[in-house]
Amino acid sequence: MSEKAAINLILGKIDLAFKQNLQVYLANVASGNEHGVAMAKGIDGILLYKLGRYTKAEQNIAQALEIKQRIGDSLDLAMLYRYLGMVKVKQKRQKRQLSISKKPTKLLFGKTLSKT
Repeated sequence: MSEKAAINLILGKIDLAFKQNLQVYLANVASGNEHGVAMAKGIDGILLYKLGRYTKAEQNIAQALEIKQRIGDSLDLAMLYRYLGMVKVKQKRQKRQLSISKKPTKLLFGKTLSKT
């Protein structure tokens, strides 16, 4: 991740951090730097986590971990596994909230109502 992207992440300018991280990702793909590709994917996952897009965050972090394992790179593995765990916790909470919000209609009508 570029220094500019890191600063924008800290400042809460996540859209700008995404754009700058994309530039880093594309440069790493072009140069064949798999470590850099893995880190850019991981950072993208972290940014998506911060936006609440947990499914996409999980995919990007998992891709980063796969690349790192394939090339034998252990740098920042702990951080990626930590965020992967936090994504799983958030997904579990979302599912629990969804099931709780459907219970009142199920109790009243004997079935859940679709949102269409």
